[in-house]
Amino acid sequence: AASARSTTCTGSDGCRGHGLSACAAILGQARVEDLERNAPEDIRKDWKTLNTAISGLSGALKEAGVSADDFDNGEPPEGVSAAEAKKIADAATQVSSTKTQEASVRVQQQARDVCHTSLTL
Repeated sequence: AASARSTTCTGSDGCRGHGLSACAAILGQARVEDLERNAPEDIRKDWKTLNTAISGLSGALKEAGVSADDFDNGEPPEGVSAAEAKKIADAATQVSSTKTQEASVRVQQQARDVCHTSLTL
């Protein structure tokens, strides 16, 4: 069984020895992009799919000046325009799409098999 490791994430080693969620939280989007660039060729397309979806949602939230925590039962907070709410909803739909979820499964499997790390994405 794979065991989660707690190590410093450099983002430049293709996820060896640490989890993506920890890297993303500590290092931010630039490091997730670095992980994508340094991923093995056979999984790079899946990293790109994940990164594109996550960065799209992050960007939509940032443009609206809100965070995911500001939403109440899926309802946007006061002050978010209808256009901003639609952009956020569309980006969230992309994150939860079959394509993105399948990429997530493959990235998590690669992390278990190669990195010996469990990821929670």
